[in-house]
Amino acid sequence: MFNDDQRDDDIIIEEEEDFLDDPVEEEEQGQEEEAIEEEIIGDDTETEEPEQEPEPQAPRLSQRVNRGGQSVNRGFETDVDMVFVIDLTYSMQPLLDNIKQHALVFNEEVREALKGKNRTMRNLRIKIIGFRDHYFDWEDPSHPPIEESEFFDIPEQQEEFAAFLRRLEPAGGEDDPESALEALHLAFHSDWKTPEEGKTSRQMVILFTDNAAHPLDDPMRTNPEFNSHYPEGIPESLEALQDEYMDPTVFPPTRNGLVKGHRLILFAPENMYPWEQVKGWEATTIASMDPENGLDGLDMGMVYALIGGSMN
Repeated sequence: MFNDDQRDDDIIIEEEEDFLDDPVEEEEQGQEEEAIEEEIIGDDTETEEPEQEPEPQAPRLSQRVNRGGQSVNRGFETDVDMVFVIDLTYSMQPLLDNIKQHALVFNEEVREALKGKNRTMRNLRIKIIGFRDHYFDWEDPSHPPIEESEFFDIPEQQEEFAAFLRRLEPAGGEDDPESALEALHLAFHSDWKTPEEGKTSRQMVILFTDNAAHPLDDPMRTNPEFNSHYPEGIPESLEALQDEYMDPTVFPPTRNGLVKGHRLILFAPENMYPWEQVKGWEATTIASMDPENGLDGLDMGMVYALIGGSMN
């Protein structure tokens, strides 16, 4: 279920600019004024062949088009990068199976969720980061603590995206908690696409877990018995990770740097550490999950709806 504090209004982070004036409408108004002026002055010159009218230039963001006296909105076209951060421990088998089943229809379902929200996707890229436990799940090379893909261009690389998902297997997780925060650090530092000048973009990190996360200042991090395979460069506290999330150099600016385009969506048990703290971060929303069933029965329609709502 959704957190009561996370209403639809909370998901909207920024207001879009007013729609641009209809170029066709302005051109027709100008032609009428010229006709009135000629009638008053009395132009006796021979009628010349009218010049070919230039096609109106498409605006960069959105446009209202006059169709039969009704103004129709085409919406804001947006370049979207999504990173799915997925708990790959044993208990998450139901969720992983669910995501695999939806891999080939994900593009269409997200576009459907955006209908009526004044936004369309111009380009979509998806990346997967699967995580287990850096302290205990490093001995099996076939199921490492982190499994990470490159970005897939969707729908062009939809089959490759689905194939990568099919290779992921639930394993490990006999102990609690897991290395979700380390995975979020990797997600924040993904190879985000730099938007073209004046274009709108979104960078979305979407996390799925049924468990708590190791604190980044966990004492095991400095214990030689456990830290031999711990990655370098990980922040040393939750506050430092939050600073990364808000760092303007980590996520590319959107629309000439006027607004922030990154979003964080959590499907996690909000009463567990650190999700009760992370849900308060800027541009973040949470759908609280039951920690007992591995997100079994999670309605993917809810996932699409929350993604669509967070894209504003």
